[in-house]
Amino acid sequence: MKFRFKNIFGFVLLSFFFLVPLLFRAIDRNFEIFPSITLPSNANKVFLNRNTSIVEQELYGLGPKGNQKKVDHKTFFQNIPIHFSHWIIRNNFGLDKNKVFNTTTPRLSISYSQSQKVTADEVNKTKEWMRHQLRSQGLNDSILIIRKNQIFTKHGRPDPVEKISTNDTIFALH
Repeated sequence: MKFRFKNIFGFVLLSFFFLVPLLFRAIDRNFEIFPSITLPSNANKVFLNRNTSIVEQELYGLGPKGNQKKVDHKTFFQNIPIHFSHWIIRNNFGLDKNKVFNTTTPRLSISYSQSQKVTADEVNKTKEWMRHQLRSQGLNDSILIIRKNQIFTKHGRPDPVEKISTNDTIFALH
């Protein structure tokens, strides 16, 4: 009887351990406990059998003569895995101080808000890190430009047909 009790207890414990993150994820993907058992997810295929547009983000700095030069991502993000760079750029390097996100869960219609808790000291450290990374590439350390481009492809052709710059975000680092 003791052996059976241990097995049932272990099963209940493991079920709780695996099902709670899954239930949070079922309510809304933002409730997912990180890193949880449901990762990785959200793999998407890009279908090229129709006209497609993709958003690309590039970093630019000012060269010694004041001209814009493209920043090398691998050098700029140095010790940070390159696949995180998109999310770091997309969130403006965390420099937005009082940014509030209001969200409603799709399944249960629960509304909640999240705010970034960024201190002035963290903003200064991030700007200093960004200035150092720009200087290491021989660029002026006062401005960083995030350029968003939209790339269009035609039906059945994988090569880009058109590239349009849609938005530039300029960060003054001094």
